[in-house]
Amino acid sequence: MSSSIKLKNANGKTVSITNSNANQTDKEVIYLNTVDELANASGSINAVAIVSDLSRGGTFEWSETGTANGGTVFAGATGYWNRQYSDKSTLSLDWFGVLYNKTDEYSKVLNAINAA
Repeated sequence: MSSSIKLKNANGKTVSITNSNANQTDKEVIYLNTVDELANASGSINAVAIVSDLSRGGTFEWSETGTANGGTVFAGATGYWNRQYSDKSTLSLDWFGVLYNKTDEYSKVLNAINAA
């Protein structure tokens, strides 16, 4: 059995949190402004971070292991924050911090391709 909640931030963006594990009912929710703040955020197996940044924000779930890529996985203080998204066709270059007015964005675009 799963349960979900929907939250709307001050900018009108709706974020959904779904708990698909019936044995795990309590979630610690952390609210942050930017993905850079994930680096200092401590988590646990039940932690979810909601980042309100309009271009790079989203919902992130904590994990003990991961490989940071600057878009879908971020290293945190005690583990990794994994972006929650429905499927790989929804990946956005914005999540990886690509600036469209710069020419040297190769590594960020490559990280996005590797995450797909």
